[in-house]
Amino acid sequence: MVRPLIGREHALKRILCILQILCVLALATCSKKDAEKPAQRAVESSSISIRTADLIAAPFVSLDGGWRLHFGEGPFSDPEFDDSAWPVANAVGHWLMQGKDYDGIAWYRLRIQIEDLTPAIPTLAVRVPFADAASEVYWNGEKIGGKGIISSEGQMIREGSELAIYPIPKDLLRRENVLAIRIRSAHGMGGISRSGLMIGNAQLMQSDFDRELAFNAMFAAVAFGMALYHIAIYAIRRKDRYNLYFLLLSLLAAMFIAGWNGIGTRIWDNFYWNLFLIQIPITSNALCIYVFIQNFLGLRNRMLRYFFLAFSGSLTVWLILGLALRGPVFTAYMRLGMPLGFVCMVLSAISLVTLAVQGLWQRIPQSAGIAAGISLLSIACTHAVILYVMSWNGPELIGPGYVAFTVSMAIAVGIRNASAHTKSEELSVSLAKKHEETLRLRNQLMEKEKMAAVGSMAAGIVHDFKNPVGVILGYAEYLKDESGISEEGREYLQTIEQEANRLSSMAQDILDYTRGSMTTESKIIDLGEFLSHAEKSLKPYFSEKGIHFEIRRKYDGQVRLDPERFLRVLINIAGNAADVLGSDGRFDVLVQKNGHLVFALQDNGPGIPESIQGTLFEPFVTHGKSHGTGLGMAITKSIVEAHGGTIRFETGQGTTFFIEIPA
Repeated sequence: MVRPLIGREHALKRILCILQILCVLALATCSKKDAEKPAQRAVESSSISIRTADLIAAPFVSLDGGWRLHFGEGPFSDPEFDDSAWPVANAVGHWLMQGKDYDGIAWYRLRIQIEDLTPAIPTLAVRVPFADAASEVYWNGEKIGGKGIISSEGQMIREGSELAIYPIPKDLLRRENVLAIRIRSAHGMGGISRSGLMIGNAQLMQSDFDRELAFNAMFAAVAFGMALYHIAIYAIRRKDRYNLYFLLLSLLAAMFIAGWNGIGTRIWDNFYWNLFLIQIPITSNALCIYVFIQNFLGLRNRMLRYFFLAFSGSLTVWLILGLALRGPVFTAYMRLGMPLGFVCMVLSAISLVTLAVQGLWQRIPQSAGIAAGISLLSIACTHAVILYVMSWNGPELIGPGYVAFTVSMAIAVGIRNASAHTKSEELSVSLAKKHEETLRLRNQLMEKEKMAAVGSMAAGIVHDFKNPVGVILGYAEYLKDESGISEEGREYLQTIEQEANRLSSMAQDILDYTRGSMTTESKIIDLGEFLSHAEKSLKPYFSEKGIHFEIRRKYDGQVRLDPERFLRVLINIAGNAADVLGSDGRFDVLVQKNGHLVFALQDNGPGIPESIQGTLFEPFVTHGKSHGTGLGMAITKSIVEAHGGTIRFETGQGTTFFIEIPA
């Protein structure tokens, strides 16, 4: 029973390893896909030239690089406005991260030239990622969409952070176009927080956008599902604390994926809600990952644990207070707390890599999977931090990296749980076997104690029994020597002597059985003579009830038997049959030789009751009889085995006992 469990564990390990490899390949594929997206950068410029062929061949063209940026309100959606005096800035990056302490309206402007503009050009759309904290999008002076609501005076009415695609009406398309984005900050938090400004075929972009949302929603659902699963696992097995820490990791992963990829804003389009989904994993992740890895690998370091507890815990409390109180507390967190969160992530990555190397060095199980997951997340986080701090644009690895890390940890936890489950089942099997063995030994002990008591009683009975039997034998011997006894009388005396000896032998059988010392005195005898004697001894059991009795001989040569004790076997079985057979009964004994000496004792009675079939050869088992000790079949089996033979039976309509003795 244990071997299949171990086989399933190895199969599970192989499956989980394959999933890990696929996850790594998915990470590489996502990175490659992002890197290969067609883009025309307008570095250190505020204009970009797009060919119609570019818009037809690919779903979109990236709008990365230099934008004209101005802080303050004005009629800046007008395409004719001269923005040449505005400084050129990268659109990607918060104002705070760019060192600008400003809370209010800012404008981004980019000139887009569409070459060979024809009526056949497809319907275009602009995709704008997170713009903190509300935005309006203008194309050639006309508003085509926005997030949140900003008053005409530049006051924030409602924040909005939902990712969106804004179609461009064809009548607004020119060869020379101006894309203007009006952004209103909240407590100093403003700007375009992520890369992903795009222009392209509206239909293709929408399809690509929907697939991306569905893909990321699936990853978030998987991470959330893993969290729910490990909640249940921890509720069942509270000793395995790593399940608790991993469910927190999975929950943080689900939050981050949902926030970073715009899934959360589909539930509630709120700027602070989206920040909560993204920033809580950044502040809490370091501590949860570190505690999980320490607990999982069994590598304890109190100093580092307390350090991350203080560092990560303080940032988390600071973030929650900032989201609740807003104002200076929130601004201070976004200016200082968020960079410190990135620092915490980098420090935790270094510590986790050290832990993983230590686990590999000490050959701790599943440390290889842990090391792989940490490496993937460390690369992705470092890449994200560099892009964010430097306000660069590039392929986003943080989402796939987070998923790859979570899946790697899930693989390690799954293998550990599967191994624990297997060991638990192996232990259960072992305990069950030991329990069965204990019961067997206890039953044997009880049986020995019972048989010892019976043996003590039988010894006294046999001792008292042998005295009158001895007297009978003595007088029979005396009468045989007297003259005047007829031949018939001498035959009677011989029968009396034989039966008295048989009674004495039967008593000795009981005594030997109860003492556990059943032995035989086998010798070479003529089977034909033995069967003739046995027929005379068995016939009285059946003649009184008119039962047909016959011994059929297919072999009657020389055999090695203890005739007295083997006759006891035949008498015990025949006596039981006679007790249940009626006048129309039949009892046959077939004797043959086929390598072994085989006795088949068959009756046409009602069969052996099912309730005693399994215990028929145990002592004190009897059924439907008002006499007998219940030792007959136990003694029978003991005698057969003392001859080196076996006994079995088949029952149904009638019963047949098969006795095989080495010839």
